[in-house]
Amino acid sequence: MIRQPPRFSILICNYNYARYVGEAVESCLSQTYPADAYEVIVVDDGSTDESLQVLDRFRGDARVQILTQANGGQAAAFAAGVERATGDYVCLLDSDDVFEPEKLARVALGTHNVTSFAHLVNRQLWAPEVLSTASLVDLSRAEAIVVVNSRTDEEHFVAGLAANQAIRSGGRLVYIGPERNRTALFAAIHLRCREGGQPFAVAGILGEYARLEPAALRPHPGLAAWIEETGIEQLAGLAGVPRADLAEAGRILAESSRKVVVFNKDYRGLRRAGDERLFAEAADALGGSLLALREKANMQGLLDMGAGPSWLPGSAGAGEGAVEALEGHWGVTLSHLPPGSPDVAGLLRDHRIKTVVILGEDPFGAPGYPPDLIEGLRAAELLVVGDLFPTATTAAADIVLPLSSTAESSGTMTNQEGRVLAFDRAVAPVAGLETWEILCGLAAHLGHGAAMAYAGTGEVTAEIARVMPWYSGVDPAGGPTSRHPGRAAPARIGFDPALAAGEVVPVETLALDASEARLARWLGESFRQARAALRRA
Repeated sequence: MIRQPPRFSILICNYNYARYVGEAVESCLSQTYPADAYEVIVVDDGSTDESLQVLDRFRGDARVQILTQANGGQAAAFAAGVERATGDYVCLLDSDDVFEPEKLARVALGTHNVTSFAHLVNRQLWAPEVLSTASLVDLSRAEAIVVVNSRTDEEHFVAGLAANQAIRSGGRLVYIGPERNRTALFAAIHLRCREGGQPFAVAGILGEYARLEPAALRPHPGLAAWIEETGIEQLAGLAGVPRADLAEAGRILAESSRKVVVFNKDYRGLRRAGDERLFAEAADALGGSLLALREKANMQGLLDMGAGPSWLPGSAGAGEGAVEALEGHWGVTLSHLPPGSPDVAGLLRDHRIKTVVILGEDPFGAPGYPPDLIEGLRAAELLVVGDLFPTATTAAADIVLPLSSTAESSGTMTNQEGRVLAFDRAVAPVAGLETWEILCGLAAHLGHGAAMAYAGTGEVTAEIARVMPWYSGVDPAGGPTSRHPGRAAPARIGFDPALAAGEVVPVETLALDASEARLARWLGESFRQARAALRRA
C-alpha cells in the first residue's frame, strides 16, 4: 500500500505588503512537495496598496485561493483562512518564539522531543542545571574576578565592560586560559595553562585558597577529597602552570570579599567533561557567585521554556511530579505521552525521525556539524524549516516558513545573567501575524485551541510566570523601565571528579544561527581591520 503524503494548507495573511506577497506565494509554489498535496490560501485584509494587482497573476493557478475582505485585523484574516483550509496541517508564514512552539509540540503534536541542534552535540558538556547566580552589577562591583574559558573582550562585550569597571575601581582579575589575549592584559595574574588544563587550574587555586580558608571546602567533601588525593603539585602539572601562580591566585581571592567566577558555557577550545559543574562548585566554595555566559542570545531562555526532551518549562527535569505540575499549569493531559528520548541525535542517526520542524537554525550550513545528523535530516519524510533568511537548511526543506524578527514581535528574552527582559513590537510583521497568533491558530486547527487561547502577549507572559516563578516580576507591557529580580539561586551542584578524565573537542554551534553567524563574521572582519590599522599606525 502506497502511503499518501499529508496535505498542507499554507496560509498567508496580507495587509499592504504588495512588495512581498508575490514572492511569498511564489516561494510556496516552488516547493518540491507534490503539487496535489498542498494549497496556498492568501487572505487580503482590505489592502489599500497594489496587493490585489500583484495577486491577480496567481488566480489561474488551481493551487492558490485568494480571499478578500474588509479590514478586520490579523485575527479575522487568520480565522477566514483557517475556515477555508482543507489540508491535514495548516502552515503560516511567520514565527520565532520558543514557549509556544514547545507547548504546541507537547500539547497538539503529542511529543516531548523538543530540542535545539546546539543541544544534540557536545552532550558530555551538557549541564543545564548550571545557572548564573551573579548579575552584571555584581560583576562591576567585584573585588576579585576569576575568568575561565572566556575571552570577555571579544565574546561578551557587556560582561567585559562590567569587569573593566570593577578593575578600574580596584578589583583584581585572575585570568585562566592558554592564550595571551586582551582579557589577559588586564589580569593581576594570568594562569597561562595548557589547552584543556583550565579545570585543573581552578582546582589547584581552590586547594591553595583552602590552605588560607580551611572551612571553604567543608561543604564540598567530594571536591575536597579529589583535590587532596590528587595534590596541588600534580594539579599544577596537569594544568601546566607554576604552583606559585596558583598560590598567588588563591591569596588574591582570600583577600577579597566580593568574588565572581565568569565562564563561557559555549567555549569551543579543548575541554573536560563536567567542567561547568566544577566551576559552579568552585564559585560556591570561594563564597562568590557565578556568571555563566552563552555564545548566542537567549540560549538560557531556550532552556527556561523547555527546549529539551527531558527538560520541561521552568528549567525542570522530567522527574517525579514534573509532568503532573505542568499539566496543572496548562490544564491539559500529558502523562499519556511517551517520555522524550534522551538521545534524539541517535534517533536522527538511525533515520527513525520521519518529520522534522526546524525554527531559526541552520544545521546544513553549519561548518563541522556531524554529517550523520545531516543525513538523518535528509532521510526525514517531511522537513519544515523557518528562518529569517535563505540558508542551506531552507534550501533542503520541503516547506519553508519566513520567520518574523524580534523587531516584529512582542515577548520576553533572558539575558546572560538570567534576567528576564520584556520587549514590545517595533514594526508590523511582514507576514501579518505575530508568532503567538500563528501558533495559537495551529493549535486550534489541530483541535487544541482551548489550551492556547490567548487574548494577547500579556496572557502568554502571565502563563509563563505561573510555570516559572522568576518571571512574575516581568511587566508584560515591556519597555526599558521593566525591572525583574532574576531567578533564585539554584541548589548546590555536585561535581564528579571522574568526569574530569575525559577530554572533549566541542563541535562549533554558533553558525547554527545564520543571523548570529553573519554578525560574527562582520565583527571578526571589523576587528581584523581595526588591528591592521593600529599596526600601520
